[in-house]
Amino acid sequence: MSWQKENLNIRLLNSYNASLSNQEFKLFEIKNPKRYLINTLFTTNENGEVFLNTKEVFSQEAQSFELALHNPIFYKSKPIYNHRFILRSYEYGHWCEIKFEEKIDNFSIEKIELKPKEFTLDNGEKIRRNFYTNSDELEFEAFYDDKKVKEEEIKWGYLVITRACILDKLNKNQLTNDKKENHLFDEEILQDCFQIERIKDEIILSNTAILRYENNEKAYKGKTIKIKLSSHTTTNTKEQKALLIFAYKNIPNYRASQLIRLNDYPQITIDCTLAETLRAHTKKDLILRLGWGVSYICQRLWHDNPSDAENLDNLTFTCSKSQNFIDTIANKTMKAIVKDELPEIKLKEFSKENEGIASTIQDIKNKNLRFYIELDWDEFYLKFPLMKELERETLKTLTFENINDWIESNFLNSKFYSIFMEWIKEKSQLDMIQKTVSSNNQAKLVVNFIQIYKGKTKNKDIFKLGNIEGKETNLHENQALIDIKQPYKLLGNYFYAYGIDNWKFGIQSIKDMDMDKVIALYALTGKFNIYYIPSLFKITQGKNNEINVQILEIKAYIFDGFDFIGTPEQFVGIWDYEKMEFIVGNSVSISLKEITNLDKIVSTNNIKQPNKNTIYNQDYQDAQMHFNLGCNFRILTPSFKNIKVYPLSMPISIRLD
Repeated sequence: MSWQKENLNIRLLNSYNASLSNQEFKLFEIKNPKRYLINTLFTTNENGEVFLNTKEVFSQEAQSFELALHNPIFYKSKPIYNHRFILRSYEYGHWCEIKFEEKIDNFSIEKIELKPKEFTLDNGEKIRRNFYTNSDELEFEAFYDDKKVKEEEIKWGYLVITRACILDKLNKNQLTNDKKENHLFDEEILQDCFQIERIKDEIILSNTAILRYENNEKAYKGKTIKIKLSSHTTTNTKEQKALLIFAYKNIPNYRASQLIRLNDYPQITIDCTLAETLRAHTKKDLILRLGWGVSYICQRLWHDNPSDAENLDNLTFTCSKSQNFIDTIANKTMKAIVKDELPEIKLKEFSKENEGIASTIQDIKNKNLRFYIELDWDEFYLKFPLMKELERETLKTLTFENINDWIESNFLNSKFYSIFMEWIKEKSQLDMIQKTVSSNNQAKLVVNFIQIYKGKTKNKDIFKLGNIEGKETNLHENQALIDIKQPYKLLGNYFYAYGIDNWKFGIQSIKDMDMDKVIALYALTGKFNIYYIPSLFKITQGKNNEINVQILEIKAYIFDGFDFIGTPEQFVGIWDYEKMEFIVGNSVSISLKEITNLDKIVSTNNIKQPNKNTIYNQDYQDAQMHFNLGCNFRILTPSFKNIKVYPLSMPISIRLD
């Protein structure tokens, strides 16, 4: 295109710099001091542009012009900024860009509310069901200013959310009821929103794009609406979608909207776990309340936080005692339980705690170890009968008065000592051991953190013996003796592991004939390990060029995962959503089966029934994929249990030649 002095190039935009395509507008020419309408209607192209010749459009006396939209539906007719433009400013084809503000409802529709699906438990407590599937009927009510809008002017629309970046903001904004950024998503809504229509007596989520029609006679209008989620919404019964439903007068806006997640199966476990907590509270069973209540909090911290969060600032909730978390609990009794009765559970960040160690942040991300919480030995784990029964063989001080006690001990038995002996005899360890022999004093285990962060897992690469009196000269400053106070620094590394597996849970259920307390712990932890590191030694000179190594202390800690990153078909539990309860018998029997036989018992391809929902890892992985929800974290004890080993009658002898 050759630019001429008479060219007038106009581009119409909205406040988000999006083009106003196929938009009709009027021009006015200004001949001092009067204003005249040009008797022609102009229309922009698909890019919101129009190319005019000033000699053909304006009279010779015109010095400037004004522009207004013709019969706009979604935008104000006058521009946001300048209303008058000097013609000579756009000579030689310079662009004249004019922006228009979207019409808003002037807060005429203040908000919409979804009528909750309430359920009354057998103890009289009312709870809210938050799981929605395609067989449900949703009922909304719009709250509005009747001076600004009439009931028959209220229209309804919807948007299917597929972009993770939008879902992340929506999840956080809707969960915390923070609607201060009223127009946070208005542009996204305008791009892809569709009309909710009435077809005869049926209200459907139509394929009619709102922006493409100035007037839709089929549009449903009214202050309340009931929507049946059916084939209009999903193509199959298990399909997962996030829908944003909104009410509006002139143009959709985020202020009056509600986010609905279809087939968010982890929500079933959250709702039913809340119900089990309330039942335990009514029965005044503090152990059951502790197990189910902590499980509820951890499920919420997992489910309601974004799956791709990289630091604490990205999270929706970080602490169970925070007011924004408490406010999301609809049941008043549960609010009080979380606030006053249960321990505070707070998400912490590995990367911040270990920021002084080289390459920590990236390595922790690769290992999926960004966040953790802490549950106390005495205030949580040891409250449960299973752990109390195992306490003697897992956490108590051990004495070996003779060889039979050593062999018959339940825990630190010959297996543990044989493993330790094999490790300490490694050729790579001898130099370090020799440095401590001449001083004939105690030594502590040195943890090589640099090796840990490089991904090393073998004991001989991670642990070394060091002099208790000082650091070895070849140790990196970020390596430390095992006198550290908090287990999180070990990142799950250990010398010996004692498994609390499905078998132990099952045996405990049979012995006590009370599966409830076993399940209350299992609901949170599943199977897990207690990890051990020998932390204090005495090394003495022996006979015939030998040294004697005696273990004086062992540190025990728990480092467990709250995640669902295992095989998709791994079983989690069975829930009755009609009765809002955990189905104990069937769940226990399946959990005790070998994982290799799982596909013979149940299939992840089975269509889930509304009353009995068998939940798998796949359901949690789907929530992460489709809803950008599900933040994996670790559970660990805030301190070690120090297990003293005495008397010093059974040293391990090692020859140095």
